[in-house]
Amino acid sequence: MSLQPTGIPLTVKEFDRQKVGFCAGCGCGCGYILYEREGKIVDLYGHPADPRGMGSLCTKGITYIQEIPGNQMRLRGIFMKKEEEFTPIEYTQALEILKEKLLKGKTAFLLGRQTGLEEYILAKKVS
Repeated sequence: MSLQPTGIPLTVKEFDRQKVGFCAGCGCGCGYILYEREGKIVDLYGHPADPRGMGSLCTKGITYIQEIPGNQMRLRGIFMKKEEEFTPIEYTQALEILKEKLLKGKTAFLLGRQTGLEEYILAKKVS
């Protein structure tokens, strides 16, 4: 489904950019419209044309969109656990390690951004 910005802004706050996207906070993937000013979020609404959220976002989605991207504690990049430490590795190196393990007959589950809790638990139990 492709969502477009609304013809009339949903906010009364000043903004210089609006983005339309899908929340990845849970498996529902509700549509949203985000308003920015100078790179900072000034307002956020569920997309009125999205049938999943019906123009709303849950508190989990609001927190996911507003708080996680700018959180200083957020890990950015790919990390590999060596002994008890997590060390950053390159994307190409991660793909090579994955390829080697898959060729050895290891089982892998690649979960997407819209993976729900049930799918995560199932993948964890069988891998």
